[in-house]
Amino acid sequence: MLTHCMSSASRCLNTRAMVCTFFLLSLLAVQWRSRCIAQDQQILGTTSTSNSNGQVGNLQNLSNITAMHLSVGTANDRQFLDIRDGNQFGFANQPSGADSAWYITPVADNIVRLQQRHQNDWLAIGLANTPDGFARNGRLNHQNGAFGGGGVRRSNSPFPISLLPINNRADQLWRIQTIQGNAGYCFESVLYPGMGLTCVPNQGLSLQNITYDPWQVWWPQTPTFVLPQPQFRTVQHQIVLNPPLRPVSVKITNSHSDTLLVLVADRRHTQTMQKLRIPSRGSEGIQLDRDPGGTILATFETMDAFGNWNQRQFNTPIPPRVLYDMSVYEEFLQSIAIDRTGTSPNPIEDINYQPRSIGFFLVPPGAELPEVAEIDAYRIANDSQNPGAVRRLNPRDLQKANAVPTTDPLKDLLNKFKKQRAAF
Repeated sequence: MLTHCMSSASRCLNTRAMVCTFFLLSLLAVQWRSRCIAQDQQILGTTSTSNSNGQVGNLQNLSNITAMHLSVGTANDRQFLDIRDGNQFGFANQPSGADSAWYITPVADNIVRLQQRHQNDWLAIGLANTPDGFARNGRLNHQNGAFGGGGVRRSNSPFPISLLPINNRADQLWRIQTIQGNAGYCFESVLYPGMGLTCVPNQGLSLQNITYDPWQVWWPQTPTFVLPQPQFRTVQHQIVLNPPLRPVSVKITNSHSDTLLVLVADRRHTQTMQKLRIPSRGSEGIQLDRDPGGTILATFETMDAFGNWNQRQFNTPIPPRVLYDMSVYEEFLQSIAIDRTGTSPNPIEDINYQPRSIGFFLVPPGAELPEVAEIDAYRIANDSQNPGAVRRLNPRDLQKANAVPTTDPLKDLLNKFKKQRAAF
């Protein structure tokens, strides 16, 4: 009897010991898992806690995947982009939880991917099948070597934007353009330079020519609530450039009847602009660099349902980058000052010209711009039909345009009218 009791007590102690051991091992596993998540979160740079005021986020020079709400629209009508039914876009007046948090993933210098997680897959904003009528425009008239139209030729069909699994195509890559003092951004398509991610109210997303419309300017906002671990991290990314291209000599001509003011902006350094004043039927020569394009080599890891990190590698060819754009103004006659006293040697004392915007266009990238090229600035800008998209003219440039004339204003005006009549 005593032996039986001792045996029962021993079994009880063994059972308690096993339970305690299992509990301790479980506790250690939880602590280890928590430490791993904390380390991963530090690597990923995500926002687990954020400002309660939902401050505007900064997308410049991101080093890690970052969660942001993305709003678009006018100051009185901001809409937040979210995901619905797993792979459909939606918009709301306020962020609606994790479905409205987009993970901005850096891929290269100021090139990002806009991602969302759905079930066990990562989806990215990109282009679906290109409809008929979309193609890269032949920007050069090969008969005379002159610069032709611009950007992308489009049909009446909308350019489809969709959520697709992450892939190695350039249509899922977006180049960040800073607007309005580092607060708003345009997402320019890497595959189709000059075209940006656009919200069409009551319709959805599309790809359209960038005119800096309020529905093309996106405002990132730091989430105000805790987000789940993204379970995605970038291990390595780099750009391998194609063989370099030599700079080109470009002749900018003016086929207009009025003098043109042309701003040539270097998109690598947005504050750097060449200002050219080209008289009617005149020209100016400049030298421009060319980007050769390249391939993005990226390695990233995603976590599966069992907590394992699975590695994937992508080699993504990217087309040459557009390095320059041009904003074209015309100097039009605003007023004439006439001497009615008879004391001045010139009956017309002053002629006041003011700039009026004509249009904005991109200079062709890479080998699309030949080593010797001619750009008819007026014709291309006028064909673009986007006078509101021009870069702003510095007031000091206006003063130079209205400087004291060194010739007789009346004779200059009469000669101008004669030239215009001769053109007809």
